Amino acid sequence: MKKIIRIILIYILIFSIAILSARLYSIKNREILDTAVFTDYFQEGEAENGGLEIVTENFTNFKKEYDFTEEIVEKIVEKKVENIKYTVASGDTLQKIAEKYNISVDTIKINNKNSRTGKLKVGEELNFPSFDGFFYKIRKNDTVGKIAKAYGIKTTDITNYNEVNPKRIKVGQNIFLHGVSLQKILQMEEAERKIKEKPKVSPQKPKENNKVIQKESSISGKGGFAFPVKYTGVASPFGNRFHPVLKRYILHTGVDLKAKYIPLRAAQDGVVSFVGYMNGYGKIIIIKHNSGYETRYAHLSVMSTKVGERVKKGELIGKTGASGRVTGPHLHFEIRRNGTPLNPMKYLS
Repeated sequence: MKKIIRIILIYILIFSIAILSARLYSIKNREILDTAVFTDYFQEGEAENGGLEIVTENFTNFKKEYDFTEEIVEKIVEKKVENIKYTVASGDTLQKIAEKYNISVDTIKINNKNSRTGKLKVGEELNFPSFDGFFYKIRKNDTVGKIAKAYGIKTTDITNYNEVNPKRIKVGQNIFLHGVSLQKILQMEEAERKIKEKPKVSPQKPKENNKVIQKESSISGKGGFAFPVKYTGVASPFGNRFHPVLKRYILHTGVDLKAKYIPLRAAQDGVVSFVGYMNGYGKIIIIKHNSGYETRYAHLSVMSTKVGERVKKGELIGKTGASGRVTGPHLHFEIRRNGTPLNPMKYLS
């Protein structure tokens, strides 16, 4: 009898150990969510109750070339780009030097015009970067986006290899452009040469100014404006309504379009007249158009344009959000003429 009891106790012990081991394994492999790494989308600005605040800097490094569908982010290059000075020795060739520093022959040719014939002189000094590419000096009116487009590279190729703020580059500043081909450099140099050789023509006063003015498109009636976001419905129409935050009836001067943190585009050609924060509107962009029209884009999360910039119909200008006096993310869109609010749905197509 004692033997049977001993056997039963042994089985119970083995079973208990098995259950405990399974429990410990489950706890070890359970995903632990650290909520401390998350940030709040809903923002309150300093001017929430203070009226109007002009913004002098962009809120983010948001780029117009950004692809919202792209999920893969390139890794930042950890190794710093260096400028190598090399003195040509007897027996040197472009190929040997390139292999020694693990760069392409084209990189040497890009940075040393005299080497493009393939002939080297003993004692000649060559300068080239430690990665394929070249050092570019920032010019007036340059932007990271314009430079990337001109040289056929990505904006991330610039930000990854340079410790620069894309919105704060300075004239005369040197930045490294990675992966630029020799063919592209030759094309750019040829284009600059033609511009310099082009004969200067004294500016003449344009004739028939009235005809020029008539060619500028006037905006009237349905179809003059494009939807600033992909249309998925109206959250709140134009007109008098009971305000969900103020708790009273008030004129809703625009239309609330369903738009949860999505790309925002200009509804018509125009000039940006305001980029900043307005009480109630939150982060807002205002664009002036022909014939006294203006459009307003409010409650944004990102604004990627600046005052005075000319924008085209459909051009990316920001991203919708939930800034200002709102209960959730959407786009408050207005069309005004000579300051009078109009029903946007009668003008959108």
